[in-house]
Amino acid sequence: MSAQRYNIPNKIVNINRLVTNNHKKRTPVLFTRIIDKKERLCGKNYVKLAKNTSKGYSPRRSETLLYEIARLDGMDIKKQDFFNILNDIEISPKVTREDTHRIKDLSNAFLYLVKCAQQRKRLSLDFVREVSAKVMQHTGKEVYTTIGGYDTSLGDFRLGEEYYEEGILANYAQIPDMLEQLCKETNEKLGNVHDILTVKLAADFHYRFMHIKPFGAGNITVGLLMMNYIQMMFREPLIIIPGEDKAKYLVAIKMQKDTPTPETFERFVGEELLSQLRKEVSPQK
Repeated sequence: MSAQRYNIPNKIVNINRLVTNNHKKRTPVLFTRIIDKKERLCGKNYVKLAKNTSKGYSPRRSETLLYEIARLDGMDIKKQDFFNILNDIEISPKVTREDTHRIKDLSNAFLYLVKCAQQRKRLSLDFVREVSAKVMQHTGKEVYTTIGGYDTSLGDFRLGEEYYEEGILANYAQIPDMLEQLCKETNEKLGNVHDILTVKLAADFHYRFMHIKPFGAGNITVGLLMMNYIQMMFREPLIIIPGEDKAKYLVAIKMQKDTPTPETFERFVGEELLSQLRKEVSPQK
């Protein structure tokens, strides 16, 4: 997978949105603290650094994002084997054909989102279904329930009720309306993003998406891709949640007594992003 394919502009932050006193007054307390932590990390050169950083997402950064998404969604594979598959290098015989298909489909879905982000494609039911279909292209299947059948490889919404450890899912009949409302509200906020941190909006989308869980398979992957799609639209850093933090991820996304608690997940995502920045951004003297 060539570097050119992943050459998306990557600013550490958009200084016009993140680091102004006026913006801080409008920003929720949690993310004001995150902004302040970023400023302390970079000292007085924070503004200069943010303005001058215009690198593209490196191939390895993008590949690492995909690797961690795969791990969060249950794949057990060595990192080097994963990278080899992405780059069409000799594959270990221990890697299953299904995992190979999953990795290739994940990569294709991400590359599609890269292109869409450059075009600033708006969120919609069809768009999210299209992403799901790409993720499940070679591993999806027809599923039959007492209500009817659907095909996960086509991005069909699930039919029937499901229960999972994060709470009771949305009624299957409500999925189109709930997801359409989520897309509509997110689009409206994207049009006024200077009033809200992009990372907060991305985290909120993922949290609500996961409590709808619209598809019969691949929801974690689709949800994490869409969260990062919002970041890419505004040239913000990719949000990479390490696979070893899956337990924390599940706790953060879980409803408290069936009451939505997006603030917990926002805090989790913000801390994960801050952890990345600590590793990548060092103060300049």
